[in-house]
Amino acid sequence: MTSAGVISTSPVPDARAHALIAAFERAGYARVAPAILQPAEPFLDLSGEDIRKRMYLTSDPQGRELCLRPDLTIPVSCDYLASPAAGKPRGFCYLGPVFRHRGESGGEFLQAGIESFGREDTAAADAEMLALGLDATAHYGLAAPAIRMGDVGLFAALVAALDLAPAWKRRLIKDFNHKTSLPHWPAPTPRARMRWSPIFSRLRGSPRLADVR
Repeated sequence: MTSAGVISTSPVPDARAHALIAAFERAGYARVAPAILQPAEPFLDLSGEDIRKRMYLTSDPQGRELCLRPDLTIPVSCDYLASPAAGKPRGFCYLGPVFRHRGESGGEFLQAGIESFGREDTAAADAEMLALGLDATAHYGLAAPAIRMGDVGLFAALVAALDLAPAWKRRLIKDFNHKTSLPHWPAPTPRARMRWSPIFSRLRGSPRLADVR
């Protein structure tokens, strides 16, 4: 999956927002509108418990935890995975309100973005998303935006290259998804040293890491 987006502090779409989403549609991305009320679990699983204090939470009569969507990437992804098109190349765009506690800035604001799924030409997909993202920032008058790119596949390749038991690999992936910062764990404590010493010992000088680029 490749993703790009723009956030506006206004909760109401203006002419620029409508023009932006129209440009995404012209580029071949189908507009979608996920439900505002979402299951909380996917956001907590993927972003960690730290996001809980910034979410607007409630529960249904069965006790399932729900939230006002704090972003649109996860709902769009979940809807795609639950659809008959799952696994096939698809591109989506969206424009709508998201809800997160932001101090005095207000808890409702707009998010516009695009998501690309299932393409095998990942480099071309990344380049296309970056170009559309740059067009979007120029659309809002940002001449020199800061760009941050990442690929979770790099971390997965690193873990796969380690000479570790499957249980340790699963633990690494789980803590990575929960944004645990391994280098800053309190190593002096016996519990932390016992938990992570097998991994750190293999990270140092593991010949298989040479295969990860």
